[in-house]
Amino acid sequence: MSLEKGKVHACEPNQCCRTNIDGYLAEFCPTQNKNVFAIMNYPAQIVFQHPQLPQISKGVTTSLERSTLFTLRTLTMNTWGFKVWAEEKATRMPAIATFLKQSQYDVVFIQEAWYHADFQVLKNTFPYSTFYGTPGSIICPSISNDQSFYIQLLPIDCNGLMILSKHKIIRQEFISFQDRIPAPEELFATRGAIAAMIEVTKTVGGVDKAIKLSAINTH
Repeated sequence: MSLEKGKVHACEPNQCCRTNIDGYLAEFCPTQNKNVFAIMNYPAQIVFQHPQLPQISKGVTTSLERSTLFTLRTLTMNTWGFKVWAEEKATRMPAIATFLKQSQYDVVFIQEAWYHADFQVLKNTFPYSTFYGTPGSIICPSISNDQSFYIQLLPIDCNGLMILSKHKIIRQEFISFQDRIPAPEELFATRGAIAAMIEVTKTVGGVDKAIKLSAINTH
């Protein structure tokens, strides 16, 4: 997000400010809690905490394609995907997939996509994705994106991590954590980090530019 030159105007107390977020005209509004603000008229309503009323410019633009800077839109999301504890998972996963399909993010970091069926739903929202499963595991082996599990009652020994990308993933690696939290609910999962090398090509100031970046997702 870039700010055009000019005076920055603050939102008036207890009033909504209209601004442009990811190409959508949205309103930034206070709630009953003075430290909680909501973004309205957006594909997915957002509520978040902020210690102070933010300064929002009337000249804000999110037209990053016209920028002279090499920019990336990123998102990290915990899908709360273990159906033993998660509420309304069957409703939430398709809703998340719809949101991702409509988004303008370049790279998305997903946590707790434990089941391969949910992985497939989320994987299909972006052109590229890391693989499912844990390398070296017998119960939850790492498989390519064109393979599938025939039966998966529980995602035992899976790690729940994935990286979605609009740009080509040229290499990936999973690293398991040796230190574990001594809690019963932690015994079924493998904890670690997944790293991906991504080749990003974008038009910046009318010129095609390419970089390779490392993206790391952990939980």
